Amino acid sequence: MTYILAENLKKTVAAKTLFDGITFSITKGSKTALVAKNGTGKSTLLKILAGQDSVDEGKISIQKGIRIAYLPQEPELDPAKTKYEEIFASNSPLIQAVKNYEESLRHPEDEKEMQKAYDEMVKYNAWEYETKVQEIFEKLELTELDGKIETFSGGQKKTSGFSQSIIG
Repeated sequence: MTYILAENLKKTVAAKTLFDGITFSITKGSKTALVAKNGTGKSTLLKILAGQDSVDEGKISIQKGIRIAYLPQEPELDPAKTKYEEIFASNSPLIQAVKNYEESLRHPEDEKEMQKAYDEMVKYNAWEYETKVQEIFEKLELTELDGKIETFSGGQKKTSGFSQSIIG
């Protein structure tokens, strides 16, 4: 089964042709790597596949039901926010329910807010998702979630951006 089929792709940026005539497919079970020199359009190609940019020529076919996400090399994070705020920056009711529940656990003395957060978790059936979030935090060794983004290293910022893309 072919998940992605790219045919004769061409992309030019500022009079520089990044690539021309690229054709490839990604099929079920295949392992794919994108290797080339800096400045040859690898990130641009990934943005195109994720729908964040377009080709000048060519055609891309994506199997129905396939979701593509792009994690930028340098995540765009608000330095004034905390890791926690950036990770849960989403309008999704499910993600907001998990965020509210996690926040209520930080302040167990506010029983009314805890009950409200619990009710949201039930409403959106978010328990499995909350478990996934905790597993991601553990695997990525995400700690210091209350620290401001501006205080973190480049690698820590990437981890925050990566977890945001997985969670969101």
